Amino acid sequence: MKLRTIIKIFIFLFILYNLAINFSTIKAFYSTTSNELTGKITDIADKVQKARTPVIEETGDIAVYFCPREDCEGRTLAFMRGARQQIHCALFDLDLPEMIQFFDDQSRVLDVKIVVDNENY
Repeated sequence: MKLRTIIKIFIFLFILYNLAINFSTIKAFYSTTSNELTGKITDIADKVQKARTPVIEETGDIAVYFCPREDCEGRTLAFMRGARQQIHCALFDLDLPEMIQFFDDQSRVLDVKIVVDNENY
């Protein structure tokens, strides 16, 4: 065999070998569906969001009171009088004049936000 023929065979086999190796990579890339890509992108976005989201841990005790025998209004007002920056509450019902007045007074010096069910105020 001539040297020229051997070189041609070598080049042909080299190209064939590289195509065979790269074919699996190319096939894997093109066989990835858009749903799989979307899922991967969503997973990455979730991880980034979780890394940015600060974890707020609250400490303290939970107290449960039953009205009217345990003076819920008085205990709630006593607790809220300790607020220094803000009062944020979600209430089903707000028909206690003293509490309404308290929120009104505190709204002049603190950030007061109250959410109340429309049909019960």
